[in-house]
Amino acid sequence: MPSWSWMAYDGRIEYLQADYNRVEWNRGLRLEEDVLKAEIRALQAKKFKTKRFGEVLYYILDGDGATGDRGRLTLDTQNIIDIQALRCVIIGREKAANDEWRYHVLLVLPTCSKGLGTCERVGVGTIPGRFISWHEEGVATEIL
Repeated sequence: MPSWSWMAYDGRIEYLQADYNRVEWNRGLRLEEDVLKAEIRALQAKKFKTKRFGEVLYYILDGDGATGDRGRLTLDTQNIIDIQALRCVIIGREKAANDEWRYHVLLVLPTCSKGLGTCERVGVGTIPGRFISWHEEGVATEIL
């Protein structure tokens, strides 16, 4: 079962809270034979802090931690501890009230056991664009 599918999990998974009509959806995502093909990007995790809320929800704060909630990461399980290792697939974007782009992302982790260029879904999130690495091109990968 593909990791990006809700059927791959026992129990409840979280979906993005997005206004379908306001989001510019990423048209570069492709589904081929139960494999999601997409570009992944690194998170600029050194630029933000996280505050854990419950078992799997993290609030994204500015680096100084003083300016409040900037976004959210919701993990599928409690097992992910290293936020620095997360990568993201951009699902869509929308303008926030402050005219900043907020990106809806699928959170993934590279998996060496299933071959180079493969990742598995580990959650979803909504984050400001400044916390995504744009310095290099996204890496084409398969989300298993």
